[in-house]
Amino acid sequence: MFFKIIMPQRGRFRSATRRVIENKKSDIIRVKKDVPEIKIEEEKEPQLPQYHETMDAVSDIVSNISLTVTEAVGNQNNNNLLQFYSDSFILNNNSVLQLISYVGEDTISGSGFFVVHPEEYIVTSLYCIIPNNKKYTHDNITRIIVHVSPENKTYECNCIGVDYYNGIALLKFIKDKHYNHYIKWGRGNSTNVGEHIFTMNKVSDENIVPFSNGIITHTHYQPTSNIPETLLLSINQNTLSCGQPVFNNDSHVIGMITQQRNNTTNICINSSILLNNIKKMHSYYICNTEKIVPIRFYMLGIKYEQVTFSDIVDTGYEIINGIKITSIHKNSNLKKTLKVNDIITHMNDVKIGNGDDHHCLTTLLSLIDKQEDEKACYVYLTVRVHTQIPIYKTAETIKTKLIMDPKVHTSGYV
Repeated sequence: MFFKIIMPQRGRFRSATRRVIENKKSDIIRVKKDVPEIKIEEEKEPQLPQYHETMDAVSDIVSNISLTVTEAVGNQNNNNLLQFYSDSFILNNNSVLQLISYVGEDTISGSGFFVVHPEEYIVTSLYCIIPNNKKYTHDNITRIIVHVSPENKTYECNCIGVDYYNGIALLKFIKDKHYNHYIKWGRGNSTNVGEHIFTMNKVSDENIVPFSNGIITHTHYQPTSNIPETLLLSINQNTLSCGQPVFNNDSHVIGMITQQRNNTTNICINSSILLNNIKKMHSYYICNTEKIVPIRFYMLGIKYEQVTFSDIVDTGYEIINGIKITSIHKNSNLKKTLKVNDIITHMNDVKIGNGDDHHCLTTLLSLIDKQEDEKACYVYLTVRVHTQIPIYKTAETIKTKLIMDPKVHTSGYV
């Protein structure tokens, strides 16, 4: 059997393939669309928002209130500062206490704080335990009670030392008691103007603020001999309680609030004077535990005020630091040597006056630690006398003997 094979015409499949391809191309052409050209530009620095845009953005984030950038940053700093003060209050709260003193028919309350150096004592203002008048002294105290906050208990104390000039008192528990919370001493003589401080008390009074903060506005301040060397603070003194400690940012005590005798204005005694006099009270107490011996200081027997700008102008050629004598007691050894209006600029080559690099005369005298029965004490004074022509032109050094006379001290002389 024979089969006939019919072959396709030459080029038949080729032409069919061509038509398919052409049809596909036409489809592609029909759906083809213009593709946008993508241009790669050079990288540019990001555009920062304008100042007012930044303020608005920060304001929206910080609060719903319209704030400026400066205020927003200030709020952040204030929040940090408030947190710091909150932590400081918690840290030192247990070392501060409230005390009540019974003197005759009067009852006085105030603050105090625990110290462990030189011994375990309670430090407070003298006018937290006796009224600030001439009617009472430390001999009239009948009972002193302190309230310890963490334990919520009261304990009785005895007064073992007083300093009438600086308004300081030292207390001790009647029954021996060890306490775990004590303040840390700072260097009050090394404080600076503008330094941040805070202070606290435990007095229940609507006019007394339990926690205050501010800055130091003056160091080594003493306008006249009637006022002890003090630190000036940017805090309303009427909101403070006598006996409350003043802390620096390291939570170290750099001062204590107290008063002067017969003057109810609060002042801040720096911690260097405070600690030095506490050591003296401690040594007096060790020698005699039965009787309170008030601190006594060697004296020149003078009253004075700080040199003012008018005094400097009168010299006509230079600035003079120091103190100007306003009165000389008849028992003073300077009675025959110096006169009123003479200026003392140095004691034992140490500058006297107000300021960071000066020291108050009363503080320098308090550092002279000699007993009354020891050899007489002498000091060297650098003076400028007002009877010179021109006035105060040259300085001279004189040697003078100090005195220890309670009556002279009571009269306000130093």
